[in-house]
Amino acid sequence: MQKQQSKLKKNFARIYSSQKIIILISILNSLFATAQSRYETNESYKIFVGINIVDDSYTKTNKAFNIDEEWNMATYPSYFGFNMHVIDDFSAESVVTFNQYKSGKLVNGKYINKAMEYFAIDVMAKYEFRTFYEPLFEIHNFSPFLVTGLGMSTINNKIYTNLNYGFGFYFWFRDDYTDCNCGSSFGLTKFVKNLGIVAQTIGKSNLNGSSEGNHIQHTIGLAYRF
Repeated sequence: MQKQQSKLKKNFARIYSSQKIIILISILNSLFATAQSRYETNESYKIFVGINIVDDSYTKTNKAFNIDEEWNMATYPSYFGFNMHVIDDFSAESVVTFNQYKSGKLVNGKYINKAMEYFAIDVMAKYEFRTFYEPLFEIHNFSPFLVTGLGMSTINNKIYTNLNYGFGFYFWFRDDYTDCNCGSSFGLTKFVKNLGIVAQTIGKSNLNGSSEGNHIQHTIGLAYRF
């Protein structure tokens, strides 16, 4: 009887998690559909490729840079994103990341003795400070932003739904008002002009109310706008 109840609970948890995933995908489709219908320019989109670092230590010691014990870094390409401009300084974004917690790292307040796989899908809204920042400082290739949204992360197949919140910046190699003489026979001028760096830090809080699954994720990569 207890085994049957346990199986029922597991099946219910899987169904509940699947429903959350469907809701996240629906939100993503809705955001992108709205963005496409409301605003479109020659540079309405951005794509990202890079690496990510996850701190899932769950400690209150405020050791944000305890790299050896708490940071799980994927040095291979492990961060992929797509961003669509919506209106003014707002955009909608979807991100996929994957990582691996190595043996001996501090995870949820305990040192793990075997590797754990990490995977996350995030759907977020982003606000860039271009309207206020650029006229004030007259710097056109640096753009700070705030980001918030929802996400789903899995750690060794255990699923968490998260509320995301964070900040970051874009740094473009060429600003919107500068042309470069770097050879345009194969479109290299436009490519370099629209290439840059994106970096951000996001806190992810478990929506179920439990502190387990709360973590911080840092990402950095190349960005291309078109």
